[in-house]
Amino acid sequence: MAIYIKISKISEDSAYATYEFGPNEQRVGQIRVTKDTGEMIVLSEVPGDEKNAYAPPAQRKLLVHWRKGEFPDTTCWAS
Repeated sequence: MAIYIKISKISEDSAYATYEFGPNEQRVGQIRVTKDTGEMIVLSEVPGDEKNAYAPPAQRKLLVHWRKGEFPDTTCWAS
């Protein structure tokens, strides 16, 4: 089964960047990235994601960007 996760920044300040992630714009969760440390907190999971298929890959993708010092407006993860 192929999985596509759209990741979109919804807010940013000097300390954090907050992203929505999910398979479409109607089913989204939220992740907050701490800019200094790269710590990620899942603020909310994608509704109906009993298998936890969306948050871990979204976090991995955002970690790749964080390591490059990037906080993009949009990105994605696909398998």
